[in-house]
Amino acid sequence: RALGLGGKGALDFDILTKGACTEIDDVDDAEDFEDLKKAMADVGIAEEERGDIWRLLAALMHLGNLKLEEGEGGRSEVSAPSGEELLASLLGCDFSAVRSAVCVRQVRSGRGSLMSMNLDPGQARQGVEALIKHCYGSLFHFLVKKINQSHALTMDAPSFIGILDIFGFEIMNYNSLSQLCINFANEKLQQQFNQQVFVREKELYQEEGIPTDVISFKDNQHVIDLISAKPNGILPLLEEAGMLSRAVPPSQLVSSFNKQHADTHANYAKARFGDEDFVIKHFAGDVLYSGKELIPKNNDSLHSDLRILLGGSESDFIVNVCTEFEREGKSGYVPKTAEEEAAEKEEEERQEMMKGKRASQTQQLASKHTVTSKFRGQLDNLVATLTATEPHYIKCIKPNGSKSASTANDKLVLEQLRYSGVLEVVRIRREGFPLRMSFADFHKRFEILCFKDGFASSKKADESEAERAAAHICAKCLNADEYAKGTTKMFLRNGLLEKLTALVNEVYASMATRLQSRQRTNVAKRGFAATKMSTVKLQNLQRMLAKKREFGRQKRATVTAQTFLRGQTERRRFAHKKEAAIKIEGLVRGRQASEGYKKTKASIKLQSRMRSQWAARDLKRSKKAQAKIGAIVRGKQGRDTWRRTRELVVQLQALERRRERRNSFRVKREGAVKLESAFRMHRQADEFKGQKEAAIKLQSVGRAKAGREEYERQQAAALLLHNNVRRFLAMAKLEHKKLGLFSGRKRRQNSVLFKPQGDYLSARDDDALKAELKAKNGAEDAEVEIKFADAIEKYNRKGKRQDRNVVLTRKHIYFLDGKKVKSHYDIIAGQLEGCNLSKMADDFLSFSIKDDRDILVTCQHKTELVQLISEAVMAETRTEFPVSCVDSFEVKTYGSGFSRSALETFSAEFWEDASVPAKEKWRLKISKDGKTFTVSVSPTLVTEASHPLGTPRAAKFNIMVGGRPPSVSQASAEAGKGKGRTMTGLHIRDNLSAFSSKSIASIRSATSSAGSKSEAGK
Repeated sequence: RALGLGGKGALDFDILTKGACTEIDDVDDAEDFEDLKKAMADVGIAEEERGDIWRLLAALMHLGNLKLEEGEGGRSEVSAPSGEELLASLLGCDFSAVRSAVCVRQVRSGRGSLMSMNLDPGQARQGVEALIKHCYGSLFHFLVKKINQSHALTMDAPSFIGILDIFGFEIMNYNSLSQLCINFANEKLQQQFNQQVFVREKELYQEEGIPTDVISFKDNQHVIDLISAKPNGILPLLEEAGMLSRAVPPSQLVSSFNKQHADTHANYAKARFGDEDFVIKHFAGDVLYSGKELIPKNNDSLHSDLRILLGGSESDFIVNVCTEFEREGKSGYVPKTAEEEAAEKEEEERQEMMKGKRASQTQQLASKHTVTSKFRGQLDNLVATLTATEPHYIKCIKPNGSKSASTANDKLVLEQLRYSGVLEVVRIRREGFPLRMSFADFHKRFEILCFKDGFASSKKADESEAERAAAHICAKCLNADEYAKGTTKMFLRNGLLEKLTALVNEVYASMATRLQSRQRTNVAKRGFAATKMSTVKLQNLQRMLAKKREFGRQKRATVTAQTFLRGQTERRRFAHKKEAAIKIEGLVRGRQASEGYKKTKASIKLQSRMRSQWAARDLKRSKKAQAKIGAIVRGKQGRDTWRRTRELVVQLQALERRRERRNSFRVKREGAVKLESAFRMHRQADEFKGQKEAAIKLQSVGRAKAGREEYERQQAAALLLHNNVRRFLAMAKLEHKKLGLFSGRKRRQNSVLFKPQGDYLSARDDDALKAELKAKNGAEDAEVEIKFADAIEKYNRKGKRQDRNVVLTRKHIYFLDGKKVKSHYDIIAGQLEGCNLSKMADDFLSFSIKDDRDILVTCQHKTELVQLISEAVMAETRTEFPVSCVDSFEVKTYGSGFSRSALETFSAEFWEDASVPAKEKWRLKISKDGKTFTVSVSPTLVTEASHPLGTPRAAKFNIMVGGRPPSVSQASAEAGKGKGRTMTGLHIRDNLSAFSSKSIASIRSATSSAGSKSEAGK
């Protein structure tokens, strides 16, 4: 809250949203902030200094939100959305001082006098951004100093370890000063890397006693000289152009580069397109640089007013960190190191030397600090440090750009290998002897090549024996220029290792062939012996099987004979036993039959007795059942007879009672009829009185309603007749304007007078509608003046009607759907080419649009709208607005389906049709092909009036004189002579003589019919 950050997020500050990314997934800002505070405490940043850091960062964020607008006299006006007092308290100065430093700049003239120059909002915004950048950079250097101070080593430390992390060359779609500095640094570091690799190779060759002229070093010093060499390098020319008092355009700066290097330097080229770009051929490839922002980005300095503002701050931290002044012992003070003091002393001596002698303008300009000069100084110090140390390199290769596992982008990997110099190292190694092996390893690996030459085995050979064996192998198998013998190693050209390996494989293959032939002989011998032994065994087995088959055949024959003999004997024995059994069975069946007959006779007698007993018992039961059934039947018949008798008695009783009731009802009904007749008589008398009163009321209401309807018809007829006359007058004025028919004539008393209202939608008081018009049309006036507004109906080619509103301003006409602008046209610029309307009393109006389809609408006040458009065109352009009054005209529109891009035309035709009533005014009919609109218009507008047109509304508009009867009006109209004619109380000026006789006759006939109907109505 004290910093003005309460309740706000990163999106509320402009300088935090430049990168379009304020959140990162899986990152907890609160947790990272706690880790940051802990780390700052660990490196020795006190609590007071941490609070000052937060205040400075908050002040920079609020500075980024300053609103700069152009005020009076071109001076910028500044306002702080977060509060002027809050920003002033964070910066430790008054807000008026901030306003003055941002909006006004003190410039020293050639004579030494100071002049105040007001800055426009763009220049003021550049100053604010430079102030933010300067303060943020100073805060970064302060943190670096504090970290180095906490990690500082003692002066007697024997060595140190430094880590330099750099990505590599940058080749982007848009390359500016940042990419130029980064690529220049990579050129320097690549040169240092190549030198280190070349030096190591050279030292190794010298140690082994091998000539070093076999390898070459690709030096990129010419590219470095192109960028940084004085006086015509890219960076010196840029610094010189940036220090001039006048502004140097980018094309002029690039032209100076082209003039110095385009035809003289192989690593510089002009851009193919544009005069503000140039190309530098770097170690890693060609890079196209833009010169548009080189000078502004290089001049990274504050003007004196902003430096004075920071120096006058009440905050000790801001003064110590952001200015060259020091407040020792206060917040933000960091003691200078010996190197910094030596550098300041050297700078002071250089300044004194510049004061002691008159320096050239270029030297004076070069004495100022720029981004590139600082960068080159820091880069030279870095390269000097790397040269004085023993560097080791770790080349990191990014396999793909999507951070996916087990995926490699070949093109991306190849570019990184080229940019990082790995391919150059490979080239240096391959130019010499890239394959190196010690004598012992070489003898052990290839000893098979000298096995027959009398050399000892590698396991038993000493160093000298291994050296002689290695030299013998190379002399035997390789050419003299393909290898080199060092003091401890053998050096081979690229690809020779594979050649020696192939020779070893050939020796092994020859030895393996001999071993295989002997082995195959032994195998064949063993196979023959095994085959012979198997053959003997098979023969023995075959003879044994033959004996077994013969024994089996004899055994089967013996068994068959024995079986036949045993069967014959058994058949005889079976026949003898069968005969004996048949005899025994006959005797047994005879005995059983005699015993069964006896048992059957006794059972028959028993059964007959039992059946007789059962029959007697059944007879007794049936008799009892017959007696019961007879009793039941007789009982049922008696009950039925009693029931029928009872029903007859009940019927007789009911008839008697009905007769008695009828007689009683007849007597009562006669009395009731008499009473009802008397009651109805009285009630009808009362109802008649009520109906009579209601009829009288209904008659009075009907007569009042008929009077109101008649009054409304008279009023509508008067207005329609008034519009018809006005339309005739407008048409006569358009057709006879050249004859001076209306020039210099004043309106006579009781002539046609119509007071236009203009705004029929109350649009002039609608601020929201005016804002919508200005938002949709940037060319609209600041103060929208609405001349006409009315509701209209728009028709398409199919006759479909759409409700719309039309608004006319001083220079534009708008067509709206409600309050939403659908289209607008500039009537002054000629977008509205003209309009078409008929000679009849319809409401149709067609606007011709330039290079677009026409707009067909109906408007009740179309004459007023056309008149206002004509007046606006005449007032602005001194030309007439084309208006055509015809009974047939064409309308442009888009075709349907796939032909909507082409304009087509359909015709609108207007006819008089007596079948169209005056109330309906007109009817629209569309042809089947959609190319003809036929509008049937009522030929008269007053035939429905049954009374004279002397209505209050007609008298209000001065189109009626009194309310004379139709007969008097007709007589006056026929007998009227002189300057005016009267038609049903309507006085028309002498200009009606310009109308055709047919038009006058139609008006007279309409008036006569109106008068006759009025008499009939009476």
